[in-house]
Amino acid sequence: MEAAAIDAALAAGVRRVVKISGGAPSLGLNGVSTTAVAHWRSERRIEDAGLGFTFLPPSMYQQGVLGLPRIAGRLLVAPLGRAPIARALARRGASTWEIEHALRMAAYYAASADAVPTDHVLRLTGRPPRPVQALLDEHPNHTKD
Repeated sequence: MEAAAIDAALAAGVRRVVKISGGAPSLGLNGVSTTAVAHWRSERRIEDAGLGFTFLPPSMYQQGVLGLPRIAGRLLVAPLGRAPIARALARRGASTWEIEHALRMAAYYAASADAVPTDHVLRLTGRPPRPVQALLDEHPNHTKD
């Protein structure tokens, strides 16, 4: 789909694109997941097409934590280490692709590959990032105790 979007942008005369991508350590021909490889391929296609570009490589969106368990309604449990991620995702109806992606990304995060804090949100928006707890408080039905 991204290849088609890039081709359509070229056909429409677009000169610059902004693409949400993945963290640089995760990307490449042998990226940590099929999604990371797809991001890398799209970035190469954009560059090869001669388009101006901005690649935005977020580490993880806060929305990615919705649906993960809480303990006593407050503590977020991250699916890292020896957590039974695949069995839990399968019970929730996740596809094989989603399970594989979650396992690979959990290993990536557990290795602290994207663990360097930045001030990018503050610099780009003029506001500090919101705490994850604020998102969880706004979406109490998206978590499991």
